[in-house]
Amino acid sequence: MMTDFEKSLSNPQKVYRPIPFWSWNEKLDVKETRRQIQQMNKAGLGGFFMHARGGLQTEYLSDEWFNNISASIDEGDKTGMFAFGYDENGWPSGFGGGAVNSLGVEYQQKYLRCEEVSEPIQDGFTLSNVNSGGKIYHCYFEVNPFYVDTLNPSVTVEFLKSTHEKYRDKLKDDFGKMAGFFTDEPQASRNGVPWSFNLESEYERIYGEQIIEHLPKLFYRIEGFVEFRFRYYKLVRDLFSDSYMGVIADWCKENGCKLTGHMVLEEGYYEHIMASGCCMPSYEFMDIPGMDHIGLDMPSVQTEMQLTSAANQLGKKQIISETFAACGWNVSFEELRRLYEHQMVHGVNLLCQHLESYSLRGIRKRDYPASLFKHQPWFNDYKVFNDTVSRIGMLIAKGEVNFNILVLHTVESGWIVSDNREEADGYAAKMLEVMNALEEAQLQYHLGESRIVERYGKVKEGKFIVGKQSYSVVIVPPANCLDENTFSLLCDFKNQGGTVIFTGEIPEYINGVKTEKVISFSENCILTSALKLPESIPGSCRFFTLDTSDKSQRRFISSTVRHFPDIGMTMYYLLNSGDKKCGIEINVKGESAQVFDAVSGKTKPVSYKNNAGKLKIVSEIHSNSSLIFFVYEEQKSTGKMPQSKKTTDISGKLKGEWQVVSCDDNSLTLDFCDLSVNGEMLFENMPVSDVQEILCSYNKPVKAEIKFRFFVKELLFSFCNLIIETPEIFDILLNGNRLKKNVTGHSHDISFKKIDVYEYLKTGENELCLCCDFKQSETVYKILKDIKRFKPLRNCFTYDMEIEAVYLEGDFGVFTDEEFVFTDRNTVKTKGGFYIGKAPETVREGALQTQGYPFFAGSITLRKSVSLSNAQAQNTVIAFERLPGIVTDVSVNGSDAGKIMWQPYELDISALSKPGENDIIITVKNSLRNLLGPFHLKTGETSAVLPFYFFKKTDVWSWDDGVNRDWTDDYSFVQNGLFFI
Repeated sequence: MMTDFEKSLSNPQKVYRPIPFWSWNEKLDVKETRRQIQQMNKAGLGGFFMHARGGLQTEYLSDEWFNNISASIDEGDKTGMFAFGYDENGWPSGFGGGAVNSLGVEYQQKYLRCEEVSEPIQDGFTLSNVNSGGKIYHCYFEVNPFYVDTLNPSVTVEFLKSTHEKYRDKLKDDFGKMAGFFTDEPQASRNGVPWSFNLESEYERIYGEQIIEHLPKLFYRIEGFVEFRFRYYKLVRDLFSDSYMGVIADWCKENGCKLTGHMVLEEGYYEHIMASGCCMPSYEFMDIPGMDHIGLDMPSVQTEMQLTSAANQLGKKQIISETFAACGWNVSFEELRRLYEHQMVHGVNLLCQHLESYSLRGIRKRDYPASLFKHQPWFNDYKVFNDTVSRIGMLIAKGEVNFNILVLHTVESGWIVSDNREEADGYAAKMLEVMNALEEAQLQYHLGESRIVERYGKVKEGKFIVGKQSYSVVIVPPANCLDENTFSLLCDFKNQGGTVIFTGEIPEYINGVKTEKVISFSENCILTSALKLPESIPGSCRFFTLDTSDKSQRRFISSTVRHFPDIGMTMYYLLNSGDKKCGIEINVKGESAQVFDAVSGKTKPVSYKNNAGKLKIVSEIHSNSSLIFFVYEEQKSTGKMPQSKKTTDISGKLKGEWQVVSCDDNSLTLDFCDLSVNGEMLFENMPVSDVQEILCSYNKPVKAEIKFRFFVKELLFSFCNLIIETPEIFDILLNGNRLKKNVTGHSHDISFKKIDVYEYLKTGENELCLCCDFKQSETVYKILKDIKRFKPLRNCFTYDMEIEAVYLEGDFGVFTDEEFVFTDRNTVKTKGGFYIGKAPETVREGALQTQGYPFFAGSITLRKSVSLSNAQAQNTVIAFERLPGIVTDVSVNGSDAGKIMWQPYELDISALSKPGENDIIITVKNSLRNLLGPFHLKTGETSAVLPFYFFKKTDVWSWDDGVNRDWTDDYSFVQNGLFFI
């Protein structure tokens, strides 16, 4: 009979399940809104953040908006899902969709500037002209009218009135059913030194002197700059934490809702300091503190540990991460799991997927893809992933954290050298070296930030205590400055027998004042380097020891430990971020052990030996995979290890031709066109993605003709649909025939409309013309001008009319006579010249893209008969060199053999195979990448897919001059198919 603990692992409660960004980016419809929630529920999600984003056609905070909010809360209540609000129209949070910054300069974001001048300057932006060392420094401020002053609490009060209080007042009783709000990337500045009008009074109140005459010290290293910078950025940190996060937290507490979200630029020091002074104090005010991570590169350990350290110290059980943004349409479950497990092994336990798009129409499909939702060919398998990460997250959230090592956060050192980005970030890098040394030695630690230490720290009985955590070792990374309170606690800790370790540069400043105190103190402490740091850590701080079969691979093993005293169990969670599988041996205290399979939710036997309460556990860990061991204080029946057997890989027999049993509709993306405006031909064979901005540049209505060409080699297929968005705005002609625009359904997304065009096709070149009266509202034209001044305006921007690529879809094959070239990141490139014809009846091993399916986005089922001997049938394994698709289903002789979604890329089919002929069916499910792109990057696939990558030239979606220097007219596709070893 299953225990309550085992039941919870089998089917985690909604509270532990992922809560994605649900991108409200279209005209909202209550019926569709409810339908999408039901789809999320079936996929194993725990809730949703109702997130206004670019493309939204429903007026933000209108009655129609709140009708959909109410419907979402109601549907969430029916399904047990948590309905969270998102507190802004776009991001960063704080401007109330424009309502707050429109109140005037006092409410708007400001940046401090300083210049050396020959004569004093006095204008409406001047703060001071300071004479120092025979030089004149003109200090002034710049205004960003599009965002707000987050250092001023009265501004935050106005923000609450503009958003939170409207939710409360409109929703009435339903408001109590809404779980809370997500605040996203609030910031003091992303454009240099932050400034606020209330800094003058606050500085004088705290330090008893005027701030104005000291301002040049933030930019120039003139006498007294160290102390002033320490004071200034400490004040910025405190004002940001208290004036923004603190004010919102108080409101949420008073109104019975939770606060979650994340800061911006949490890694490094320079931009981190400008954005918030330091992000860690803000976590105090969140019920569910969070972080984000963008792209396929591994997350920052600094970001992860800043977040989880503060959360653990402050007793916050749930810790969220907004992640997967810009991973690209082809992101696999293996990559999703790798990225998120790196965060989970560092203490994150609640996933916020970026994102699930209400619609893929127009600009929405390029919103830092992928959209992990209903439009994806693999969506019916999504629950496997969500169940898996929910089980691990629940264990991390419910287990007790008792780490023994504290690493002091050194952001104050960054404050002191904040006029030099390289120096400031250098101190973050030095702290990261210390952290990495502990990581690679599998030593558990937290970071200690000075404000949190000041508010929650003490020394007692030889322990350095911060909130709910207590430490026996404190490590000081290379630093030039310490906070006075932190140093005082360090002295008490050392006097009571605590271990203090310095790892490089000894601070020569306390609170920005030069002193010999730290140097003198360090003489009685351990002095070492980051490289040798693990050797100085007392053995009592180690929860386990680890050996790997390949010694070079040990440094890639990250770990964390959770204690479950109520059931007498400790969890050891190991993650292999390396590119090799390796054997491992861990030594722990305990009487028995099992390994937990997060995919099935069940425990399994593991090989171990018990020597007087010390276990030696032996296993192996695949690349980019994890192991979770449950170690029990008492002897527990853990089951028998299955007998190892020699298996036979039959890959050689699987090569050759496979019959195409069934296939979703094949596709051809038409993304180059000729453009005529007002009857004048402007461009031939140009990227259709660039048409929108060209037409908008007229700033008035124009007549546009967009002409696509495609080739049909032979009409040996039975149907063909044109897939087009908003067909109602166009006159559509195919080979001179005006289409009736009878929509027969949709493909992938409800905005991708199907129109049957088969009867109008001809062999040879075909010509498709879209004609429209193109226009935008005056509001759109104005915003397009302002976007060049403040790019985040695009985060809530929408066009009235959009020109997009179109697609052909049918039971045909897509081919080219041009060469296919295989390149990095499993991509294949060709110059194009595509034509459609008869679909393949068979395919071979290798990439499907070269065999008639370059733009294919769906599932394809393949069959092969394989003859096996008696010995082979008893020990048969199907093994792949790499993932065939996002999800691969295998059946043998009519029975399901399993799925492949991540390592290992093999299935044991011995129980299903037989001597003689065996019927093997493989279904490969891919993504929308080869349908939607980006196709035209010289680099092929990238580690982060940004909106800019879909354009050859764009002023709206680029941060620089708008020219995509990585563009090529050639096509790049990701490979999927049968890749046998």
